[in-house]
Amino acid sequence: VDPQPPLFPIMAEMIEMATKSDLIALRMPSMLASMLSVFLFYLVGKELKDELLGYWLASLLAVNALSQVYAGIGRPYALAQCALIATLLAYLREQKHQTQLSRKFLLVALLAQLTNWLLWTLVVPLVAFRVWDDIGHGRSIVNLLKTSWWYWLASILLPFELIVQLQNRSVFGSSAFVGSSTFSEMVEHLSVASPFAHLESLGEPGFVLAGYLFILAIIAGVSVLIRQRQFVSIDPAILLIGTAISIVVPWVVGSQIRFMMMFLVIPVVVAGVGIRRLFDNQKLGLCALISLVVLIGALGLVRPIDPYDRILPRDTKYSEIAARLVSEIKPGDLWVAYPYSRANCLYRYGSWPMPYLPLSEEEFYKFIQKRPRNHACFAFVSDDIAEFIGQQKGVQVWVFPNRAALLKLPAEQ
Repeated sequence: VDPQPPLFPIMAEMIEMATKSDLIALRMPSMLASMLSVFLFYLVGKELKDELLGYWLASLLAVNALSQVYAGIGRPYALAQCALIATLLAYLREQKHQTQLSRKFLLVALLAQLTNWLLWTLVVPLVAFRVWDDIGHGRSIVNLLKTSWWYWLASILLPFELIVQLQNRSVFGSSAFVGSSTFSEMVEHLSVASPFAHLESLGEPGFVLAGYLFILAIIAGVSVLIRQRQFVSIDPAILLIGTAISIVVPWVVGSQIRFMMMFLVIPVVVAGVGIRRLFDNQKLGLCALISLVVLIGALGLVRPIDPYDRILPRDTKYSEIAARLVSEIKPGDLWVAYPYSRANCLYRYGSWPMPYLPLSEEEFYKFIQKRPRNHACFAFVSDDIAEFIGQQKGVQVWVFPNRAALLKLPAEQ
């Protein structure tokens, strides 16, 4: 699993202790965060302009195919998206009402930084803007440090956790950061992140159209922010810089689809501003909004696309892995996936018994050692783990592309 800050695993561990279910523990944070994100996005639009912009932002997020996919996946990206929206909302409220930098805003920002390392590229600049704004209004640096010293100390110490993770992690497949993307890949990923991505159900032209509609809406929003600086309640430079960061960072580090969950937030805000500017008449704007939700929502329900085809590594043969597991697993047999997120990739190929989903490599090996011995146990793992466990007597190993492997540990009489 690519390195992550500790907030999501801690939440999952706490839910696991309460529910005794790995699956619920992994999926509940994403589900709750996704629902909360829609409401918070409405509040962001309301703070920026008015209720109509709030309705647009909430609707654009609610019909977003990528957000719908990650709402049911045990990964931290829906939580990171929610945390970024909450940070943006806290920023807007302090900036709009001209209050001083508060501990509440800093706490929300720090929680956002605890969800994903790349999110720091958006959250830290927001905090820096707030500090600069307070200094501009005459607040002393000493006074600011009294309020924010704990935030800066945590922000300095937390990266040491990343260093430890990079030194000790077990890599499954390709690296989390794979190098810069091509322009065509970036456009494709913007199409996947587009609020109109369900147009893909109309075929490849619909997918291309979804991307270009998103890009055009962003351009329209940028134009509004540059030409009509008073259209929104804060300095437009914040949104313009945030949009630039949201496009450049995924492009540089390797625009993997999961990163777009976080980096689509501010571009969607800007796109919403561009769309809102088209409708000065409230009734006309609401009619257009309802029409969009009905159209995109109907496409998502009547002709649903398979978003896993876009978000999963295409060189990993999940269908072959699932077929092998189906042919081998018997009633009463156990199966485990590590990293745990890979279990999600097999669900679309059939009905599965609930797997064991360890949150760490230590938990995985503990399960292997203490598993019930009266049934076989299957493990969906990386090839380096498979090579280590495969040395045990009687263990069968099937190796697949992209360093994926399936193990069968036999029952013991």
